Amino acid sequence: MELPPPGAPGPARASAADTVGASWSEAITIRGARQHNLKNLTLEIPKGRLTGISGVSGSGKSSLAYDTLYAEGQRCYVESLSTYARQFLERLEKPDVDAIDGIQPAIAIRQRNTVKSSRSTVGTATEIYDYLRLLFSRVGEVVCLDCGTLVQPDTPDAAAATALRRWPAGARLLVTFPARPTATLQGEELARRLMAQGYLRAWLDGAVVLMEEEHARLARRDVLEVVADRIVLEDAARLRLAEGVEAALRAGGGSAALIELGSGERVALSDRMTCARCGRAWEAPTAQLLSFNSPQGACAACNGFGEKLEFDEQRIVRDLDRTLATGAVRPWASEAFRTEFQRLTAACRRRAIPLEAAWRKLPRRQQLFVLEAVEIDFTGVIPWLASMRSHPAKEGHRFYARRYMARTRCRACEGTRLRPEARAVRVQGHEIGAIAELPIPQALAALEALTLTPSQLVTAGDVLHELLARLRFMMGMGLGYLMLGRASRTLSGGEMQRIHLSNALSSRLVETLYVLDEPSIGLHPADTHRLIRSLRELADLGNTVVVVEHDMDVLRACDHLIDLGPEPGARGGHILYAGPPPTAAATTSAGTTTSAAAATGAGATPGETESASAAARPASFTCAYLTGARSVPRRAQRRTPGRGRLTLVRARRHNLKSIDATFPLGLFVCVTGVSGSGKSTLVTELLHAALTGQISGGVGALHGFDALRGAENVAQTVLVDQTPIGRSARSNPVTYLQVLSAIRELLAATAEARKRGWTAGRFSFNVAGGRCPTCQGMGEVVVEMHFMADITMPCEDCRGRRFEPSTLEVRYRGRNIAEILDLTVDEAINFFGDVPAIGSKLWLLQRVGLGYLKLGQPAGTLSGGESQRIKIARELLGGRKGHTLYVLDEPTTGLHPEDIRKLIQVLDDLVEEGHTVLVIEHNLDVIKNADYVLDLGPGGGPEGGEIVVAGPPESLLENERSVTGRYLRAALGNGDGRVGTAGDGTAGDGIAGDGTASDRSTSAETAGDGSAA
Repeated sequence: MELPPPGAPGPARASAADTVGASWSEAITIRGARQHNLKNLTLEIPKGRLTGISGVSGSGKSSLAYDTLYAEGQRCYVESLSTYARQFLERLEKPDVDAIDGIQPAIAIRQRNTVKSSRSTVGTATEIYDYLRLLFSRVGEVVCLDCGTLVQPDTPDAAAATALRRWPAGARLLVTFPARPTATLQGEELARRLMAQGYLRAWLDGAVVLMEEEHARLARRDVLEVVADRIVLEDAARLRLAEGVEAALRAGGGSAALIELGSGERVALSDRMTCARCGRAWEAPTAQLLSFNSPQGACAACNGFGEKLEFDEQRIVRDLDRTLATGAVRPWASEAFRTEFQRLTAACRRRAIPLEAAWRKLPRRQQLFVLEAVEIDFTGVIPWLASMRSHPAKEGHRFYARRYMARTRCRACEGTRLRPEARAVRVQGHEIGAIAELPIPQALAALEALTLTPSQLVTAGDVLHELLARLRFMMGMGLGYLMLGRASRTLSGGEMQRIHLSNALSSRLVETLYVLDEPSIGLHPADTHRLIRSLRELADLGNTVVVVEHDMDVLRACDHLIDLGPEPGARGGHILYAGPPPTAAATTSAGTTTSAAAATGAGATPGETESASAAARPASFTCAYLTGARSVPRRAQRRTPGRGRLTLVRARRHNLKSIDATFPLGLFVCVTGVSGSGKSTLVTELLHAALTGQISGGVGALHGFDALRGAENVAQTVLVDQTPIGRSARSNPVTYLQVLSAIRELLAATAEARKRGWTAGRFSFNVAGGRCPTCQGMGEVVVEMHFMADITMPCEDCRGRRFEPSTLEVRYRGRNIAEILDLTVDEAINFFGDVPAIGSKLWLLQRVGLGYLKLGQPAGTLSGGESQRIKIARELLGGRKGHTLYVLDEPTTGLHPEDIRKLIQVLDDLVEEGHTVLVIEHNLDVIKNADYVLDLGPGGGPEGGEIVVAGPPESLLENERSVTGRYLRAALGNGDGRVGTAGDGTAGDGIAGDGTASDRSTSAETAGDGSAA
């Protein structure tokens, strides 16, 4: 590895360039990359290897991996397409790079979920459900849903075998078929036509008759039962019997019968899927019949969505502990509907339904009477709401009724999305909808247990093999807790990314460039090794795998590491390290490195001393964390729980096993556990929703548990999740923090704006007048591509600046509105340093580690972690009265360990202000800094849903069932898990968790050893 010192001649255009070479036989060579904040980088990425790109947030990782490497790969792909596609090539933004040699076809797998349709499921996104449909259509059997009888079409050979088993040798059999009159062929004419075809006999009133003699009686029949053949049953007659049945089925339109002359016993035959016991007609299994995205298979009631917009009992009765007398039925609890409440009271008294009993204690039949009854003198609340919605007496009644509706599980298909004919198809007792509702390990076990016959193996062997392989890939991605029927839109960005990675593995592509954005997001440390194994397998196939990653375990498993920095934004974009990931062996007991090149990634050039090479550029934070020279410190002292606490009694939604969960208030509380253990269900779906319902008077639903205690101790609750801060390109950080209005006021106050008579509205891209009329202030236009996904291009008129030219003539301190929005937060703080209304809010973004973001960066380009930290910054503005419970779902998403240090301090500040911070987290650095931990598990899916440990982080180490505790031991630093107090030589006096002093690291860097920053 060679990295020229500052001042050395650089490639192409720049005199000072970051250049890293590699001695790989084959590599992708990037020369002069200057995209965004990249500082004219020249480097090589080995082909067929796993390469990790790391660095602090905003250091240029995505600019290198996506905006440079992947973007050029996409351009090369478009060049191979049709002339229609290539006409848009000139409008595709070309990466700012001199050259990229050896580029391969590129596939980007990002950490965002763009699926909005409810029709997409985990099964369809992975194509596993498609293979399931093929398997069931090829080897499935139809079982009548009414009587449980196996439904099979009768074949000539099967009918002959049935006859030989049913009757003894020598029995006389008739093979008959039905003949029905038509509009043009009735009575005697029908009989004559049959006789002309050679059919001379019929079965009439238990006897064989000649049609020529009995044509008068036959003419009065609605159906003629014609004799196709008469056979004496014996083995030698098997072929003739089969031929007779085949001819009868053909002549009878698929229906025939076997009649034994001695007893008159009849066996009905049909080549259609008709139940022999109850006569119900079914359809033969096909792949289309088993698809809920096809009209042939979709449930008619819900159109294949598995849910319907219906009146929801949970919204009608939100508090299960209320009585009918105290307003358990919320639509009738107000004075406006006093008459309906009086009718309810009278009806309950007539039926002896107690008005003073809690709703949860009423028998189900009494609850259904209140909800659904339709009588002369009383109408239940659901029919009453339906009538109000369909025939509104007043304009507001329809909206009032809509308040009590929600997407609920379809009762017709029970959530399977399929019509009854599809649900009747079974493979050894398994229904396809039931397989889709199983967690992936159980679905895999059920399919592995199938015992197919040799003929079935020939028919479906390859399909079953591919199906099992894809399910195992899902297990390898740590997604075993998911179900195939789960809607894709409910998945997190990390889960969707790992699904795409699973698809990539199953596709078995080779010599392809894969660019992944933090695939470890959302993974418990126990699942990370599975991800690493999958990434290695993808590279072993001959693909080049580039991951933008912060997880130290993933980076250690890489073949090649590129670390960018040293800081975010304009101060980033340098290569601090390039080479094999450094190990702890590179660090001596004194905390210094044995080789400066190993720590900095800069190989010394000939004639250059090691210390001079190390001092050539700032040290790498990533290498310091990898070697153990630096770590996130833990709290010197933990806060102790006070009297205030929240308790959910018997929480039981999804896989939660009726647990009592207690959350102490005024602390930094962490809920952890393996993926799928029930963390989000407990915190967001139950606790946050229930607390919202009690605080706001009914916005949330109080279902899935028996009681919530301690809600009076909380004034408000705030959910800070990773949902986007806006849905369009018009939403950005300054609009979300309400800073843009102050900026527009400054521009409107300039002399030029006043001379033209312009107000602040002129500088808004949401109002016509000042914005670009072509793109309507979006800065981009969407080009429809008929053969692939639509392409978003910068607007050709405003070139992405959003405003028309005259608006851009107005400047504040030398910058127009477009140039101001193009500033980073760090640059804007200096620019608006004397404007408190702007600078104070932007400083909060800088405080949560987002100083590298541009003010006008569209919300759609922000990662989930960035969106979440912007929401945290808004909460830091204050203004909330009373005790607030902040609920955060994996706030470390997208954060380098160095940024996690800052985040923990921000969360601690919220706690010090008297609030409670409740985080769902897998990151061990966050867990070890929590005051109180609820560890769920011990496994995921059905194996989870229990509270394994509740207490300080050290208590996890003492419980053998805690998977988190096994990994937390090393993070806490000392074997017994003891937390030191300030001054005892642990976290309190600046010593990192591994025993290396963080304050010594700075001194070491000054000395030139490059061990840490």
